[in-house]
Amino acid sequence: MTSRLRRAPALLLAVVLCIFAIRAWWPAPAPLPSPEPVAPRAPAAVERVATPPAATSGATAAPPGEITLRRASDTPLADIAPALQARADAGDAQAACRLGVDLLRCQALAYLTDDRAQAMAKQERELTEKGELDAANNTAAKLLEMVELQRQCAGLDEDLIARGGHYLRQAALAGEPDAVVRYAAGGAFGQSGSMNFITTPEFDQWRREAPALVQRALETGQPGAVLLMLQSHSMNHNFLPWVTPPDAEAAEASLALARRVFGVGFDTSHFQIPVRDDPRHAAVAERRAAEWHDRHFDNATLDFADAAHGLIPLHDAFGGIEWPLPGATVALGQGCRPGENH
Repeated sequence: MTSRLRRAPALLLAVVLCIFAIRAWWPAPAPLPSPEPVAPRAPAAVERVATPPAATSGATAAPPGEITLRRASDTPLADIAPALQARADAGDAQAACRLGVDLLRCQALAYLTDDRAQAMAKQERELTEKGELDAANNTAAKLLEMVELQRQCAGLDEDLIARGGHYLRQAALAGEPDAVVRYAAGGAFGQSGSMNFITTPEFDQWRREAPALVQRALETGQPGAVLLMLQSHSMNHNFLPWVTPPDAEAAEASLALARRVFGVGFDTSHFQIPVRDDPRHAAVAERRAAEWHDRHFDNATLDFADAAHGLIPLHDAFGGIEWPLPGATVALGQGCRPGENH
């Protein structure tokens, strides 16, 4: 009882803030507009979100147009969205990736309705009464996380929020590695928990583009391509298998490639890809994987966490994140890393 009382003020604050914030500003879902052609890349790059170093006597002000932030959690997206949008609309793929991912995070707030917040509060009380304090604390933490997301997304125009997928796609087609992985995996859809996107022109567009993006990612040696290939043949993912013809040989070769790229101990059980019990098939898969590994990855062993960055969930509104990194979600401003390759 004492533990429950200690949590009560924070929980009550979370619920009240959730409900009032949602009523105050959350818009009704709006359809995504048709993506516009990508203009030539702007000459300046968007600065990564980081705590700036302490000022020195020789320090100079940031050049005009540069985005200088404190920490991601300290800066509401509405404060920097106009600058990011201007850069993205001018063709800056990094800015488009950053803006697209952050807007998609904000779309998750459509899931946190008044009823949902009250249900989570009730769940926390019931878990506490049963003595399941870890589970109760997790539920309360999710409410507080959604309040923080509400704060970060406050003040954004509803039409801009709806363009999250547009900017993610723009960055993916421009070759931004984390955007390629997230968009190809279907990350532009379903953030609010609704499946209405299946009938949209944007989803049809994704179905046409995703297979080619996976192939391009492989050919350019992006480690995330290996995970996309596994997802394409997986029985545990929602989107890529819809646009991937069944191919047992390619599926087994993808498993073999993953063990080469991420190490022989890499656990592929998450993908639930069936393997035929025939040494001849295994030999064919290994030969094909060896060819891919040599041609596209220079036979290197790469870091799984780095490759999986574009697949980290944008929020934990639905609970139970176990993959790719247990409990991990993308923080504001951290969805896209600069660089030619990851």
